[in-house]
Amino acid sequence: MCRGYCSVICLGASTYAWSTGDTISSIYVSETGNYSVVGINENGCTKEDEVSVNVYKVTYSDFNLSPREISQGNSLVSANIYEENDVDYYWDMGDGYSYTGNSITHNYTNLNLPARDM
Repeated sequence: MCRGYCSVICLGASTYAWSTGDTISSIYVSETGNYSVVGINENGCTKEDEVSVNVYKVTYSDFNLSPREISQGNSLVSANIYEENDVDYYWDMGDGYSYTGNSITHNYTNLNLPARDM
């Protein structure tokens, strides 16, 4: 299971032939699938192996939050993130509430903020 891309490594052979066309000991893949390799050692013996790789899309993680600071008089926040296909969004607000979706609005009701000196 990999996020974004995955490195598949095979060691012990002198030459390699991957199903991707690569001929080195390791490959990087960005698509879920089965990948096979044939390795040949210095005595000419061959061995074939296959690995199943699941690659999960890395989501864009930059989001906008408004307002930027939460206070007793300013406890309503909204946030949104660019929506992507096949991505689930989960927001944990830290006060027992959570939301799903790419856009949320939340009101912090019981703020225990430290008193400020005036």
